[in-house]
Amino acid sequence: MSTSRRKRSVKEYLDDKPRLKIVLAAGDQQQDGEPLAPYCHIVQLFSLCAAGLPSQQADSETVWDLSNILIDGQPVQRATVVAWLNACYQIVYKPDYEAQEQQDNPALTFEGLYRLLAFADAVDSTDGLMERLTADLSGLKLHAQLGEQQLVLCPGEGDYVIDDLQVERYPYGGYSFTYIGQKAANSEQQDAFIEQVAAQTEQLLWLAYRLQLEPLAQRLHSFVRSSCLYANSMLRGRVDDVFTPRVLDAAGASGMAASKQAVVDGVLLQEFVFGEYAEAAVNGRTAVLEPLDLSEKQQEPLVLEAKVVHGSLIGIPSGSKVRLELDLFGKSTMQVNEDVHHLHLCIGRRK
Repeated sequence: MSTSRRKRSVKEYLDDKPRLKIVLAAGDQQQDGEPLAPYCHIVQLFSLCAAGLPSQQADSETVWDLSNILIDGQPVQRATVVAWLNACYQIVYKPDYEAQEQQDNPALTFEGLYRLLAFADAVDSTDGLMERLTADLSGLKLHAQLGEQQLVLCPGEGDYVIDDLQVERYPYGGYSFTYIGQKAANSEQQDAFIEQVAAQTEQLLWLAYRLQLEPLAQRLHSFVRSSCLYANSMLRGRVDDVFTPRVLDAAGASGMAASKQAVVDGVLLQEFVFGEYAEAAVNGRTAVLEPLDLSEKQQEPLVLEAKVVHGSLIGIPSGSKVRLELDLFGKSTMQVNEDVHHLHLCIGRRK
């Protein structure tokens, strides 16, 4: 007869363990849900702040007072704490602490994720939990007001431009576009919308740098880059509103002006593979360019026409010709109609 016994689940193990009683700011304690009372064991694994709370007996509650934590002067919201608790619970075992509807999950918006990460930082969350909070950024969206309407921008789904007070999204590598919402009533509404986009991007990029969250930083780099491509791109001319002094400082460029410019260039420069039928892995938003009319007598910087062979970060189809000015010792450029783009060159080999 087997003497093996069924292993207890994590939930069964925790059922008789003490819980935390979380206190939020007045007015938000029971907003949209029951008072928060997670297991002490789980929370204290992922927060040094919670781990320092005095221990209690199994039949008593430990109070964790979060009412004094402010994020940009505002009390932490219940939805933010629930999202943080869910990440803790998911690491220990699959079920959430409390299910959240998609529209209530702060981790899915620029503003909400900023507040979630700021709270996680305030309670001294572990590196593992920080990574969990930014493990899946595929659904991350930016919400901003354009007049009376709220527009939703989806990083990774195309390049956003503003043409005649109308926000448009161009798919990568194509000419067709989609209108996003209705036109702004005036230029003041348009400017206010752009300021919101820049401000939300700036604060999230600042935290990504300061907390060393590389996947989030790369996601934001891609969004900023695609928002600066064209003369009418959303953030064209607003780079300083995104790369503010605190962002550059968090990126480690608090010294010389050259190092600050290097941070900006590292984000905005676009990567192309250059060479005759270059051998290169073409994926994501990289493009391969085949040079035409290249003469050995040309002096640097070299000016020539090139044909887009595969893919495009610049929103033009394969087969199109572009004007290149190549400078191996400085900034190379590519001209598409009236737009001039700076390039980072990767020299390929012949097949």
